[in-house]
Amino acid sequence: MNLTFENIYSNISHEQLKTSQIIAIALGLGISLFFGVTMIMYYNNLPNDPNVYEEPNNLLYLKFVCILVFFTTLVLSYFQPTRIVKAQFETLKNTDSSKVDINSLEAIHRTYLIIRLAILEGGGLFGLVIFFLSVLDFTIYAFPIYWICVIPALVMVLHVILLFPTKTKVSNYILENLQSENF
Repeated sequence: MNLTFENIYSNISHEQLKTSQIIAIALGLGISLFFGVTMIMYYNNLPNDPNVYEEPNNLLYLKFVCILVFFTTLVLSYFQPTRIVKAQFETLKNTDSSKVDINSLEAIHRTYLIIRLAILEGGGLFGLVIFFLSVLDFTIYAFPIYWICVIPALVMVLHVILLFPTKTKVSNYILENLQSENF
């Protein structure tokens, strides 16, 4: 099978591409909806006494844990999917190249996308839960540093936008990985 960009692009199945797009949209939309609910709570849950003088200990430590989780998930989202996908490409490398079809290559890209976005979603949801708790505790009104907990969710949504699967992106991804593996 001659695997050129044009060959890969023309053979990508619309159904599998649509499946990858639905997964990306679902992951991004889920975290966006949770952020929206939190923002509604933030604007509708104004405290009677905005002078909160003490930061609750549980939120104080969770704020730092959120930052640690964010950096950990960001690093993991780059290395873990690549490691798993590399193993899948290595398996394909050992098979007869005439038996390799575009659907299996597209499935590898979908695996990469799901793993990467799921790792980022974990960090994003963790941050949004801490943000939500700070809104419920009225802590965010006195300590606006809790807005930092929104950053992992924003990074996740940004990755959904940047990694959103199109025929061109999937074709480029497959071609780059096949060339790097000397397929």
